[in-house]
Amino acid sequence: MSEYEKDKLYCPLFVMSPAFETMKGCECRKEMCAWWVEDKQKCAIAVGGERNRGK
Repeated sequence: MSEYEKDKLYCPLFVMSPAFETMKGCECRKEMCAWWVEDKQKCAIAVGGERNRGK
C-alpha cells in the first residue's frame, strides 16, 4: 500500500461493490454521503451505525 493510500478513507459500501474496481473509486465522498456524521467527523457505517443508535 502506498503512502497515498494510507492517508485515504475508503467507503465500506464502495469497497464491497463489484462496480468499483480501483481503490481510487472507493474513496470516501464525505460531502456527498448521507452516512457521514459531520459533527463527529466519521462515517456511521465504518463505526457500526452510530447515527442510528443516537450517539
